[in-house]
Amino acid sequence: VLYKGVVIRCVNEDCSVSTMTLHLLNNGSCSISISRAGQVFYIPFLYILKSLIEASDFEIFQSLMLYTGENDFIEGCIISMMRSSLQRGLYTQSDFLAYLGRIYRIKLHVPLWYNDVDVGRLFLTECICIHLYDPFEKFILLVEIFNRLYALAEDRISPDNADSPMLQEVLLPGSIYLSVLRSGLIHWMKTFRAEFEKNKIKATVDSGDFFHSINIMSDFSSVISQ
Repeated sequence: VLYKGVVIRCVNEDCSVSTMTLHLLNNGSCSISISRAGQVFYIPFLYILKSLIEASDFEIFQSLMLYTGENDFIEGCIISMMRSSLQRGLYTQSDFLAYLGRIYRIKLHVPLWYNDVDVGRLFLTECICIHLYDPFEKFILLVEIFNRLYALAEDRISPDNADSPMLQEVLLPGSIYLSVLRSGLIHWMKTFRAEFEKNKIKATVDSGDFFHSINIMSDFSSVISQ
């Protein structure tokens, strides 16, 4: 059950927007929620941290406890999350990247030749702190959000006022048009890909030769007509 959360809204150079929320659960662990293609996905917080950099559990533990001092509650929560990842047989950065890749391969619409680790890296690039490009910088930011979340849970800080001017966003017409155009192009490309794959698989089965059955212009015209 969700208890409290910290929200961060990230904007990339192309004005694409991604909103992440770090949730504190009633059992003391935390998870990250992201929105992708109109759906919300929840990912254990520690899985994201360990997929960003190659670090031992002790090094991550030290990073998370760096600004909290002696706090038995936070210490117990971190150890519990680490035990949960070990129970799934995940130990190294590659293990966590492969796990993310297997889970979100379908949602990212990646080529078939991408392995699970490549898909995991693409997931981190497109969904986690998209305004940052260095994985270590993403790691540092998530650690800071983690500390803020537990400080909020222990009433060491007060929640921000949603009506505060610093939390408001100025929307320019060009940004809105770009967002709509970007969404439309992504939808069109996905439709074209689905139409192409459907027609070529059928043509390959009928003719037995994929390359001689390619007619991209017919697929292009069928998508345009939709």
